[in-house]
Amino acid sequence: INSLKASSFFCVYLYRVIHGHFSHPQINGMKKLFVFFVCVLLAHSSRSQTVINPIVGINTFVLSTNPDSASANVSVGWTIGLNFRLGDQTIFLPGIHYLHEQNGVTVPAITGTNAHPEFIAKDDIDLLRIPLLIGFRFFKTKDHDVAFNINIHGGTSVFYLLSATDHTTKKDKSGNYNTWGFALTGGIGLDILFLTLDVDLDYGMTKVYSDSFNDPDMELRNIRKGFTGKPFGFRINLGGKYQF
Repeated sequence: INSLKASSFFCVYLYRVIHGHFSHPQINGMKKLFVFFVCVLLAHSSRSQTVINPIVGINTFVLSTNPDSASANVSVGWTIGLNFRLGDQTIFLPGIHYLHEQNGVTVPAITGTNAHPEFIAKDDIDLLRIPLLIGFRFFKTKDHDVAFNINIHGGTSVFYLLSATDHTTKKDKSGNYNTWGFALTGGIGLDILFLTLDVDLDYGMTKVYSDSFNDPDMELRNIRKGFTGKPFGFRINLGGKYQF
């Protein structure tokens, strides 16, 4: 009971902090969902099987909806992080990941007054990703993990921008991007002995580009308006699992 009371007080405090400090039209609808997931995890963690799962992996990133004047490029990045698995057959999967991604846009050649050859504008982006997922394991377990299992999972992921720099000039571009973002996440996981393999898809619900986007290249500023800026991410992570 004391643990439940402490969790309740923490959830109220967490909501007040998020509501007071992270108010933005694009994320207001996600805040309650974020707090809900955290509270469910706290309530469940004291009475379930817990597995810690360090992971490394690769990811892809591409913006949605290309304008006629440019096209978004699919780029490959990397991930390192830590997942937790709470539960037996119905599982809760929070985590924290460090992501390195690239956002590339190909601008075709044009002729006339502002003529230029085709070029690629590419930014290196570092992010924190916090997945908050619920899953279902095909094979029920009690107390101890089994050698082979499959799970399907889904939920939401929260993103926090750490840095953004021009790939060529190394100039800071973080002002062109929103600091916070949310995505819907779904995927499938596989356990083999002490190894895990997860394949996930992130469908962005918030824009990548900031409304104050102010790149010095005027053409890039104009092209940016043609992108909805909501990203798609595909992720493959390999890890090890340790039950305690």
